[in-house]
Amino acid sequence: MIKACIFNLEGVIIDTQRIFYEALEELAKKWEVAPIDRSSESDVIYGESRKKALQALISRSGKIIDDAQRSGIMEAIDAEIASHIADITPDDLEDDVFVFIKELKNKGLNLGIVSAYPNTRKVLNRLQITHLFHSIVEIEGGGFSSVSTRAYLMVAKELGMSPDETIVFEHTKDGASAAGDANFFVVGVGRADDLQDESDLVIPDFDSLRFRKIISALGTD
Repeated sequence: MIKACIFNLEGVIIDTQRIFYEALEELAKKWEVAPIDRSSESDVIYGESRKKALQALISRSGKIIDDAQRSGIMEAIDAEIASHIADITPDDLEDDVFVFIKELKNKGLNLGIVSAYPNTRKVLNRLQITHLFHSIVEIEGGGFSSVSTRAYLMVAKELGMSPDETIVFEHTKDGASAAGDANFFVVGVGRADDLQDESDLVIPDFDSLRFRKIISALGTD
């Protein structure tokens, strides 16, 4: 019986990719690092921690950057992201995801968020949905990647649930694979061609989605 759901903040609750890239583009200009090509490098940059994203930019630039400069760039990333977070409103929620989460809450399910995004709680506060979640884990501070199996297990532990009682909603192949490796039920959110091999079920979005439909499709009635 499903008793909990875990959502990846990025790409499921809100389109953080736009904010992430805008911050990195400003950074690239300021530090004269090679510009970002979103169409060809989304799998390399997006979804990585800030440190890994920074290293990817530095590697492509061919520049030698010392620790002091690296620290300054990290501060610049944080400042750029913070400025974009300040502009977030509930209108930035992915379509119909709020309605779906409210349905889960009303049914008594335990809900969790996992994110590698800095200032996760600030984002949720700006979206006005912090109160809907029992567990919020900002995993970059924990020292492991955004697609780590350990990340999902940490949220499940805080919720007091086992993987076979929990659905993970993910939008990346690596994230879906990591959740599946931990024996969670996995619902991929996005293109079926991208996620079907790693997910138990794939949905394009939350448009008119109801919990009963998910349960029936997963065969967990």
